[in-house]
Amino acid sequence: MSAVASDPLERRTSVAASPSPARVAATALGVVVALEVVRVFLPSILFVFGRAGSTPATTMAAYGLIPFAVAFLVAVVVRRTGPAGPLLATAGLLGAARLWVQGTDGGDPQLLASTVAAAAALSWLVTAAAGVDRRAAALGAAIGLAGDAALHGLLRGADLPWRDGTLPWVLAAVLVGAFLVATWASRPERGERAGWGWIALGPALVLHGVIGGVPSRLQAVTGWSEVAAVAVVVGSQALAVLFAVRVVSRADRAGGWAAAGLVALGAAGAFVGGDPGAVASHVALGVGVGPALAVALARGRPAVPGRAAVAAATGLVLFFLLAFLYYGGYDVALPFENEVSLAVTAAVLAGAAIFTGRRPGPGWRLRAAPIAAGAAVLLAGASLGTWLQADPPEPRGEGGLPVRVMTYNLHMGFDTAGRFDIEALAEVIREESPDVVALQEVARGWFTNGSTDVLPRLAELTGLPYVFAPAADEVWGNAILSRFPLEEVTSEELPRGGAAMRRSYLAAVARLGDGSELGIVATHLHHVEDEGDIRLPQAEVVARVAAELAAGGRPVVVMGDLNAEPGAPELAPLASLVDVVSPLGDVATWPSSDPIQHIDHILVAGGLAASDLSVPRSEASDHLGIAVTLSGG
Repeated sequence: MSAVASDPLERRTSVAASPSPARVAATALGVVVALEVVRVFLPSILFVFGRAGSTPATTMAAYGLIPFAVAFLVAVVVRRTGPAGPLLATAGLLGAARLWVQGTDGGDPQLLASTVAAAAALSWLVTAAAGVDRRAAALGAAIGLAGDAALHGLLRGADLPWRDGTLPWVLAAVLVGAFLVATWASRPERGERAGWGWIALGPALVLHGVIGGVPSRLQAVTGWSEVAAVAVVVGSQALAVLFAVRVVSRADRAGGWAAAGLVALGAAGAFVGGDPGAVASHVALGVGVGPALAVALARGRPAVPGRAAVAAATGLVLFFLLAFLYYGGYDVALPFENEVSLAVTAAVLAGAAIFTGRRPGPGWRLRAAPIAAGAAVLLAGASLGTWLQADPPEPRGEGGLPVRVMTYNLHMGFDTAGRFDIEALAEVIREESPDVVALQEVARGWFTNGSTDVLPRLAELTGLPYVFAPAADEVWGNAILSRFPLEEVTSEELPRGGAAMRRSYLAAVARLGDGSELGIVATHLHHVEDEGDIRLPQAEVVARVAAELAAGGRPVVVMGDLNAEPGAPELAPLASLVDVVSPLGDVATWPSSDPIQHIDHILVAGGLAASDLSVPRSEASDHLGIAVTLSGG
């Protein structure tokens, strides 16, 4: 008699290896739809409800808790009624709300639609915990995370809800339709439900949304091509699915330890920073998060449906708290850095993967051949992606003075109605035909901003190559677009005193093509109006950098959002530079809907003169851009 036939544990795991395809598909598609609406809800809190941060963080947090409170109420209902009715009801509401989000165009309608959709998404996750067999839930969740990363990467960081036209509507309808059909075909029936392993859902979503499932973040940190970054992230997620299939089909703890180790390695990479840390974080978390969640769901102690629903609701509250701690550190001074929050999140998920596993089973091992083959495919995909990626715009490098320059705070890519719209920003820039553009608030993958990346697409639409420098973190900062080659590129963090948000400058030398040069400094100073004592030392650093660039008579231009009016005491260190905007007109740049403050500046040194001032009126950002033509004095 074979070992499999004679061993009851082996017989049970053989059956466990084949969960219902319909339930797996329903869970995977539901996770994809849920993450889509969450990535609209989060920026809607910030840019619509929060009015781009003018609303206190505690008030925004209270509003953000609404869908999570609804999910807990649904968990209470499930305990009383069972999961069958609530699962179908929440799935139907999620599908309808997702299409409602697709039809909004920013503002309060988007806020309302995304809030309802987020409440439906979280409620559906809670009912899925109670209504879907543990093995199907485990495998479906891992596949859903992988599918979300792939779809987000293929859409270049701008999800379907941000896109207009017929095709996005069709794709959204197909996605919703497939989710609803799979849900109907997998109505709850008897079977084991995951228990407190559902608490791992929150940490898994945080690690996936912040790092593991965000190709744009990898591209921003490493400077790889867009396709190469997508290939690495999607390849990592493909390995995660293979790993998840393996751990769901087995009954021992080895898979949990392996997944936990990958999650820990990914968190450690965030502390290392730079290219090695970024690659380690993305690959390790990409491969490890889905299986870690799968282990927690599939191998934990089984529970009645009501208890599983409460566990999932608790896990979602953990998602909110951990994400708030990570991103709240940019606005509220915390006694620890953001990486600490990430480490705590990883520790919770790793612990769930380790301690929910059952006793060791016979013969489990991580087979070397499939993993080696997967790693080879991953590396080949990255190499192929680098080769296939369309060449970025090349600096043309001819002309010399005069040079048209522009400064523009991008509002992280969101217009005043809270809608992500790169095309509108690009149109504002193109209309001015600038040679050099200083950009602030360049977001390249924050989960709270929908994991959107403003820069590569903007460079493509304007035809201007870019350089980027981090400020708040590795994927939020300043950039320069330039048709001239940029050399001697430097960046440095500015003094921040007691402020939570890090600021920086980005400096470069543009070769104008006729043997002349132009020094460029792009910067963004502290934003709180009555905290000029923080802006003062920041302005001192910018003045020093400008003076260093101007050594030997080189002309220099300093551009950016200085968050202070001309003549403000904290801008005194910049008095050696000439404000070329104010003499040309009464300029107000913020807020763009009704500008009353002149806080965006263009300052020069080295005898440059300015003409042709333009302050294009547009609500593509909450700031107005400023453009002038610089010539020799």
